[in-house]
This record gives sequence, C-alpha cells and structure tokens, in this order.
Amino acid sequence: MTVAGRDDGLSGKGSISHISVPPPQWCSMPFETSFYAPYSSFDQPHFTLDETIRCCCGYSPISPLHSLIGVPKHTVIYGLTNRLNASIELLPCPVCCHVRRQIGADLGHFGLFNWNNSMIFSHELLNGFTNAYTTSETPFSAFCLTVRRTYMDHGTDNTFCSDDTFVQVWFAFTRLQELDSGMMCPTCGPSPSIIIADGISLGIHHSQMSANVAPPTHV
Repeated sequence: MTVAGRDDGLSGKGSISHISVPPPQWCSMPFETSFYAPYSSFDQPHFTLDETIRCCCGYSPISPLHSLIGVPKHTVIYGLTNRLNASIELLPCPVCCHVRRQIGADLGHFGLFNWNNSMIFSHELLNGFTNAYTTSETPFSAFCLTVRRTYMDHGTDNTFCSDDTFVQVWFAFTRLQELDSGMMCPTCGPSPSIIIADGISLGIHHSQMSANVAPPTHV
C-alpha cells in the first residue's frame, strides 16, 4: 500500500494493534462497560515485547515470551498536540520476511494505536477526530491542518503525518472500537418508529449516487 507517496510496508495487511478498544466515554451509554473504562496513558519512551505481540499479517509467535529477544527500533508517537520519539522492541516475522513487517506489541493498554511499528497514534488523537466530526462538519483535511498548526508550537520540525495516512489509521482504529449497545435505543428498542439520520459527516459523494442508494427509512 502506498501512503503519502511511499510504501508503508502493509500492502493490504492489517495494523499491529488488534485488540478491541472501548469507545470514548462521551459517546457511551451509562449501561455500557466503556462508560466506566479507565483512561489509558503511557509514561515511558520504550515499549517492550508482551503477550499482545503480532505482525500486521496476523502472525503471533507461539514461543514463550521470555525466550524472545526483541531488537529496539525507533518509532514516532503522534499525539493530539505533539509528536514524541520513542523506541519499541520488534521481532522479524517468519511469515512475511519483510524488513517493514515486523512483530510488535499492541500498545492499546497504553492508550496507543500501533499502526505499523514505526508510526504510533494516541487514542486521544484518533478519538479527537471522532469528537470533531460528530460535533461539526469537520473533514479529515481540516482536522489534520489544525493538528499540524498545534504541532508547530513545539517547533517547525515537529511535523504531523499526511492526510492520507491519518485517514487510513483512523478507519483502522475505529474497526477496533466496539459499541456495546449495538446502536440500539434503550427506550425504543431495535426498531424505532422514527429515525433521524445525518448524511453530512461521512456522506457519500454525489458521483456515487445510484438507484441502489436509499435513505435508512426506506423499506
């Protein structure tokens, strides 16, 4: 897969992070477990191998963790207001045999989304876009621009990732988020008599309109 003009090494594979992530508290119902989920954060610049390790191809080592010796590699953590340099222990993947496809930790319990071991994104940043576009009409490009401007306060060389990369990362991240409610109203049940749908936030382009596209109230 080519992202921002270069091969990110995934070639259609998944992200390193694969464990489900609770949605943010502000979009959780009081009866959902995510409403009471603790806030995850990290306070260390180095991440070691743990029981969550896997490659983007889905391969996870079966050898005992204590017998594995990881090689530390440089990585970048993209937060909401700044980027940080860190290191992460990696293992070569015996299935992919590719220098950019290595085995690393999930990092979800640190509040981080491991995209490809070299680019890591905070849940705060990714949930920040979800918060923005569900509150107002905020396209990806506008959100990325605001993040870049915020990053510049920490130095002109403090760059953010490309828009294309952020789009792919955000969609990969949201696939891991589980809504315990099943999008069902606790009062009306699974089949409410009235549905109000907002077709702006992630609406389809007019060029994609066809006879097969119908509003959610169409039966």
